[in-house]
Amino acid sequence: MLGSLTDRVPLTTAALTVLALSALYALARFSPSSRIHNHCQALQAGGWWADAAALVWQPQGCTLKQYKYADVARCLQRPLGAGANGSYALFVGDSTVRNKFYAWARLIDPDLAAQSEEDGKVHADISVRWPGEPGVAAMFHWDPFLSSNTTAQVLRGAYNETLPQPRVLLMGAGTWFLRRPAESGGTVGWRRAIDTAVQRLAASRRPDARAIADHVYLSPVTH
Repeated sequence: MLGSLTDRVPLTTAALTVLALSALYALARFSPSSRIHNHCQALQAGGWWADAAALVWQPQGCTLKQYKYADVARCLQRPLGAGANGSYALFVGDSTVRNKFYAWARLIDPDLAAQSEEDGKVHADISVRWPGEPGVAAMFHWDPFLSSNTTAQVLRGAYNETLPQPRVLLMGAGTWFLRRPAESGGTVGWRRAIDTAVQRLAASRRPDARAIADHVYLSPVTH
């Protein structure tokens, strides 16, 4: 059968066809296309810790941007050296959200973030300020059940001098609902809390409603 095939198709043509197909496969597999490599699935499909201590993840086939202090300021649309009235990021939730807060804080000032962690603040509110300035750069509010008065105030958009409106808001919860089902209502209580937050966030998008934040993110729950 191979002999009859080569009789009909020149060997050079067959080789070129194989090379072309291989090149197309390589482009589809490794090219920086928005369809594949700009999604979380591509980042999680394969890779390694380039720096395990600094939690620098190196995905296979692409390179992640290493964000710096200037990137955070640009994200918040806050000029460097803007003083105390600059925007800030607010994190609300449990320990998984606190970890995201520390990741953000390290971009602003690694020394301050490390000091905050060494202070041993676990089930407490934490804030990190812009280096050399009085303005708050990031704040974490401990509320594992999303049921505190502060969280309700945030979801109403009822800000004041003590709790100003954030530029970025990230909320999340879940682990404590499973850890303390009798107190929280378990998965039913978690769903109720998330549904309430989503409804308030959706209502805040109405033209006549109070804005909660310019950018709002609800952290996913994994198991």
